[in-house]
Amino acid sequence: MPKKQNKAKIGDPLAALRKIMGVSDDDPLITRADQYVAITDVITTGSKELDMMLTPGYFDEKGKGGVPRGFVCEFFGPHGGGKSSLCYRLAADVTKKKEQVIWFDVESSFYPEWAMNFGVDPKYVIHVDSGKTGEQYLHAIKEGAASGAYSLIVIDSVTGLRPKKLIEQDLEKEQRVGASASLMSRVLPDVVPAAKKGNCTVVFVNQVRRAFGPGFSYETTPHGEALRFYSSLRLRVSSLGSNKGRRSIMSKGEEIGIRSKVMIQKSRFGPPFKECIVPIYFKGMCADPLEVVLDLAMAEKLVRCKTKKVEDGEDQETFIYKKETYEDIDDLKHVLITEEDEMAELVTILAAKHDIPAEYAHLLVPKADGAKKEEKEEEPEEETKQAEA
Repeated sequence: MPKKQNKAKIGDPLAALRKIMGVSDDDPLITRADQYVAITDVITTGSKELDMMLTPGYFDEKGKGGVPRGFVCEFFGPHGGGKSSLCYRLAADVTKKKEQVIWFDVESSFYPEWAMNFGVDPKYVIHVDSGKTGEQYLHAIKEGAASGAYSLIVIDSVTGLRPKKLIEQDLEKEQRVGASASLMSRVLPDVVPAAKKGNCTVVFVNQVRRAFGPGFSYETTPHGEALRFYSSLRLRVSSLGSNKGRRSIMSKGEEIGIRSKVMIQKSRFGPPFKECIVPIYFKGMCADPLEVVLDLAMAEKLVRCKTKKVEDGEDQETFIYKKETYEDIDDLKHVLITEEDEMAELVTILAAKHDIPAEYAHLLVPKADGAKKEEKEEEPEEETKQAEA
């Protein structure tokens, strides 16, 4: 009978592996799985529903969610869907903490005044204009992410990353097929560990193309398949279509924002293929929780808006909720804030329609300012009574 081969006993498997790989004993990149922390912090998107979908486990533990730090992400979709606006909101959360952001403006589309509407502080944003080669951009992304001096790097957009050979090549000559895809596949394997090392979130904004096959068509993204493979999070951001009633957010006859549909195409932090409707306001994204609740209610037709002509020829909006008509949206807001039962019922219905767990539904309910003032006013009265006694 063959003798059993005895496995060599290792005193400390972790120390042995570090010795084999030639790293120091305190290298944080090699540790036990129970001591490994994947998500150290998140960058909020401004939408609680989207934050809960992106990092459900971290949300349960910390009470907040968003795009995890230290990973490569891709936001893609058709034009006008809100990809850059979502990046503005991420930059606003980072600059609010006085941390640095690099914005690689490959398409020369960055507008500081417009970014400030979303809460971005331009003092903490380093703007890199177009005109560089793809190799220069990607080298700067890799070195900047690994340095640890920056919390967010945005590349807007991937389609502008052109290799040096294509830029210097004569337009009359035949373009080399796959040059851009080859560039991405060569550099992205270095960008992923660099982002993890520097705890920096790298967001690639990408477009979509319509490809045609024999008898069918499908949607694809330019610059090859490398980005979708190396991304830890992929979000498809698109508008709700050309129907103005669904896409536009109207107030007193004026368009104040749009509704974007965000779908998780790939996620290593939670379940994929979940989607939600995110309102994007032109003066900031999801600034008021009550506005979000009303916007979702109008999208689900729980609150209806009707427009009628008045004597001056102007349009006047009326809002209908539970067969009650309100002449102004502020009247409806006042009812929802003052009557907690009405607000709780509306939020419960919206949570069920959008698959939000019941224990998170209360987070959408804003507290009334009047209630806060009453609480603050009652406290000194109790103190004075005790002093008099």
